[in-house]
Amino acid sequence: MPLRFKELRSFQNSYLRKNGLISELVDILAGRVPKSVFTRHYLGQDMKVFGTTVLEITESLEKTLLF
Repeated sequence: MPLRFKELRSFQNSYLRKNGLISELVDILAGRVPKSVFTRHYLGQDMKVFGTTVLEITESLEKTLLF
């Protein structure tokens, strides 16, 4: 099945958002750095917690893809 990386990134970002990750963090993971005050000053404090959450969501995605 032909598939482009752009489509995979889009699917992953949508999957993360649908599984409870806030949109600002999805933007950061996708390489888009929002310039809002919230992102600059308040989001950086809990990056280890967000990292753990992202890994858990990614593991569940891998399990669903591995039939």
